[in-house]
Amino acid sequence: MITDEAQVRLAARLYEARDAVRRLLGDGFDDRMALLKRGIKKRMQDRGLEIMPAAFSLVSETECSPALGIQVLAAAVELIENNW
Repeated sequence: MITDEAQVRLAARLYEARDAVRRLLGDGFDDRMALLKRGIKKRMQDRGLEIMPAAFSLVSETECSPALGIQVLAAAVELIENNW
């Protein structure tokens, strides 16, 4: 079981990752997030998962690069923020 403190720390890291991706992608952020959010939603639908488990499974099962993995997690934060 993850503690409340661990959840808060994880959330903070995810927001930091999202903000870093936003800075790196600049004007391309919204388009990239739209694409990745569709992928997460598909994984959610196909496997009956919530947002974060779907994002984690995409990252871990697709052998994506670390940069793409961070973008997928940023898209998950965007989904949560916007009530998907």
